[in-house]
Amino acid sequence: FSTGDLLSFSNIEEAVVSIDFQDGKIVRKITDKVSSTGSGYSEKFFYTFSDNTLYQFDKLVNETNSLLFSKSTLASTQFNGKDGKLYLVASQIPESDESIYETHLFTIEEETMEVLDDVLLDDDPNKIYGFTSSLVVDDLCIIPITLYRDRQFYEKTAGNQYLEYNLVTKEKTVYDLLESYPDLIFSSKSKDFLIFQHEPSMLSRNILSLVNRGTKECPTIDINSILESDDIEAADIISVNTTMDNKL
Repeated sequence: FSTGDLLSFSNIEEAVVSIDFQDGKIVRKITDKVSSTGSGYSEKFFYTFSDNTLYQFDKLVNETNSLLFSKSTLASTQFNGKDGKLYLVASQIPESDESIYETHLFTIEEETMEVLDDVLLDDDPNKIYGFTSSLVVDDLCIIPITLYRDRQFYEKTAGNQYLEYNLVTKEKTVYDLLESYPDLIFSSKSKDFLIFQHEPSMLSRNILSLVNRGTKECPTIDINSILESDDIEAADIISVNTTMDNKL
């Protein structure tokens, strides 16, 4: 993982860190190539994104390659890859309107860091998606729709959906959630469920949505209600994990 951008008054040097869960070995390497907008992973590599550049590290956090984007680019908070390909959801300013960012799905060959495919996800003539994270599960790239923005007046409205992009057929499907502002996305270890963490500052609550991938049912969990507290910081969700038998 990357320490990210630290506060200006911090005396801790920024680094990329690797932890071996087998022997407990921790490798911490000081670098200026930490994540400023997003980070990702695959079976072999860890990635950070900063200053329009995608940086690649091996499991011992040695920098192995990089990819510089020619346009102003913002990576999603989370992204991942599989089978030697990285799927990066990122936003770029289009030449037609410098007031907005349009979101692309880049398919990148990991060994060469060559862009194999560039799909414009924002193909709606009236609005653009506000994506913040993504997750590839099986042959689907799944992306929470945090908000929408009007192309004409640039007004923002809450999103309460997620998009599934089929990496094989290139088809897009949008599904509804019961709560607004889905932000981060996780998958259960069994791949039976998707878990969406909603933006607490917009809802004044800490909410998780659990989507059954088979039935598309999506009940919610209100962490503040469980803890009997209205304080969103006191109910802050630090991490999300599951067991193989679908316990959260």
